[in-house]
Amino acid sequence: MARRAAQLREAQALTAQLTSARSWRDLERLFGEHKGQMNHIHMSALLTRLAHLAQQPPPAAAHAAKHAPPSQAAAAAVGWSKHEAPAVRLFLGQAVPFVGMHLLSLGPRQLANVMWAIGSLGYLPEQAWVAEWAACVARKLHAFSCRVSCVWDTRVGARGPPHAFSCRIN
Repeated sequence: MARRAAQLREAQALTAQLTSARSWRDLERLFGEHKGQMNHIHMSALLTRLAHLAQQPPPAAAHAAKHAPPSQAAAAAVGWSKHEAPAVRLFLGQAVPFVGMHLLSLGPRQLANVMWAIGSLGYLPEQAWVAEWAACVARKLHAFSCRVSCVWDTRVGARGPPHAFSCRIN
């Protein structure tokens, strides 16, 4: 019983670390250090936090946005820096397939949050991953207390779609 209580405290502490991470690098470090102990709750928290961090401007962009004309401020305050974007994509390429191993364990809200996060990050998972996610949603649809709208846009324009996949939770 004492061991189970200790494991529960450790799992809760990891969830708290994930949800309060200050950067994607913190999330990457936690993923690397605790991958073997991470469960479906941790993976949902990791991706959700990553999506929230992506909506916050990087420090340099925040400074630039503060001193830029209003028309340029919004553009300066979105997403990752140009140098970080490829590394974040690489991290997502590791984390999203790992989440796929936990899809059956995710509850309805976690399934919705994971897909919202992936869509918000503009990441397009493999079709097999999305099909498995959809199958999990179908099995648990009766338990959803929220409405999830997902769009997979496979059109390729002159510049390519900025967000090939989007998901919204109502």
